[in-house]
Amino acid sequence: MRKSLVVLSVVLLMCGVWAQSSRRSVSAPVHFPPAAIAAFQKIDGERIRAHVRFLSHDLLEGRGTGQRGGDIAAEYIATQFALYGLKPAGDNGTYMQKVPMVGVTPGAETTFSLVPASGSARELKPLSEYVAYDETQQPDSTVNADIVFVGYGVEAPEYKWDDYKGVDVKGKVLLMLVNEPTSDDPNFFKGKALTYYGRWVYKFEKAARKGAVGALLIHKTEMASYPWEVVRNSNSGEKSYLKLDGSPKLKVASWIHLNAARELAAAAGMDLDKMMHDADSRDFRPVPLPVKLRAHMVSKVRSFESNNVIAMLPGSDAKLKTEAVMYTAHYDHLGIRPDMPGDNIYNGADDNATGCGILLELAHAFSGAAQQPKRSILFASVTAEEQGLLGSEYLGKHPPIPAGKITLDLNYDDIPPLGSPEEVEVSGSERTTFYPTVQALAAEFRLATRPDAHGIVITHGTASLEDTAWFLELVVQCRIPVVLVGAQRPPNTVGSDAAPNLRAALAVAVAPVARDLGVLVVMDNCIYGARDVRKTSNFALDAFEAGEFGPLGRVDADGTVEGYASLFGEIDQLGVRDGVMKARPVPSLLDSQEVRLARLHPGSTYKPVTGTLIVPAPGKDLVAWVLATLRGLLKVSNLA
Repeated sequence: MRKSLVVLSVVLLMCGVWAQSSRRSVSAPVHFPPAAIAAFQKIDGERIRAHVRFLSHDLLEGRGTGQRGGDIAAEYIATQFALYGLKPAGDNGTYMQKVPMVGVTPGAETTFSLVPASGSARELKPLSEYVAYDETQQPDSTVNADIVFVGYGVEAPEYKWDDYKGVDVKGKVLLMLVNEPTSDDPNFFKGKALTYYGRWVYKFEKAARKGAVGALLIHKTEMASYPWEVVRNSNSGEKSYLKLDGSPKLKVASWIHLNAARELAAAAGMDLDKMMHDADSRDFRPVPLPVKLRAHMVSKVRSFESNNVIAMLPGSDAKLKTEAVMYTAHYDHLGIRPDMPGDNIYNGADDNATGCGILLELAHAFSGAAQQPKRSILFASVTAEEQGLLGSEYLGKHPPIPAGKITLDLNYDDIPPLGSPEEVEVSGSERTTFYPTVQALAAEFRLATRPDAHGIVITHGTASLEDTAWFLELVVQCRIPVVLVGAQRPPNTVGSDAAPNLRAALAVAVAPVARDLGVLVVMDNCIYGARDVRKTSNFALDAFEAGEFGPLGRVDADGTVEGYASLFGEIDQLGVRDGVMKARPVPSLLDSQEVRLARLHPGSTYKPVTGTLIVPAPGKDLVAWVLATLRGLLKVSNLA
């Protein structure tokens, strides 16, 4: 990890605290106190590296929530806090805040059928046509209820939007769309930004509060921003929930495949495309469908506890010490997948051993500083982020000091060691009074400030809206301003304003041919193609000129990608053994490095393949590179 990346991370946290002011002009120079300068000059990248290596070691077994490796990680972090002399801020004078949780695993005995008023029932297939969990945390639940289409399932009075229109949906199953009403108007659902109303968590919660017994969320890739494979893999095993607290829950919290939704609409004598179109109007009203959901939900339920790890550095000002700035990073990852052959440990070096390493080094620097900040400092490493920000939600509802006294939370998640950054995005900060400080500090270190283009957390061009919108939950439910700090790699000579839509369009052009040839085409660290790798014998490396198409790597028969470190830059082998990254499916999108390669085979089992990896040459114009690559692919496939 480059020193500049580490110093940037520390400056945005440490100096932002020492030199914090309520209002700052962007053009105003930053004057660091001598104590701040001395503290961040002592930041040691090797200490961060050591933390990352330990936390991502096989011995920690992927730091799964409720698994032994996750508990070891929590004890390790607590031990570091103790060594730094920080005050315990968990339960009963300890560093640990116990988070009561329940694990729910759908059973094979579960049945899930659509029953029209006339005609035969249609039983849906698990994982390929639907995924569902029983949020009531019961081992056995039965649902036999009418289905009502409620559009986006949103009540947003500030936008004069109400999909329910006062209709009583108690005891019903609600069919709804992912995301939220489309608009380019920043004053209407914040334009292209995704608000909390677009989150599947909001939709399930709203349905439960309305008294519904179930919700069917229609998946459409363009609206969700990720394919069905992501939904399937993220819902193919045990899912963790916070222990019931009396709030209403759904017996059926489900996603259904777009094709299954079309069948459902047809069984009701309706057209799904027209239903979706009508849902984009303020005049939309709920539509009862002559179809029932008949489901028998069978679940394996287990109770367990996990821990948030919390420490405090008391402030130096007698009055301001009752307030605090909080720094967070989740320590959990995906753990072990016992149903997967071979190497089944998801080490999570990037996500999020890097964030923990930075958090611990910040705690070390603060604790050893000659002058302490006026406000108290809270350091929290939270659990169960991969399960839906559960540790963060629990911390937000049970903070060590009153939430109104926490002026800011700076969160570190998945900081890839990809070289010296040229720009910085501190997602969420634009909606806080902290933003002028971010701008001033970035300017001081000659870093461009990247706008929070989507209104939510988007880091290094790989995380989907679904993954990163979790941070909004803290803002909405707990009223704590949360921002995420991440470093950005310079784009491949494509302006950042055009990058998202352009990359998506280029991917559509390249992916079909690449998929047929068994080629992985990599743009901006995202892999396209090779959904079903085959016909690799027809592909010849010498058909391409490296100077035109960029570096070439080989995907071996055992599923590894040779030369991965050299192809992607300064990976630094953090959790990547011998410069090789395993390609395997994962149950969620939250390990960026592993997921990009896991798209070889996004199914529930891994199949060894061979293939070819093509990445852009350094400094190559992305448009020209993609066009040249596409011509080459067509040439070797005898299509041009």
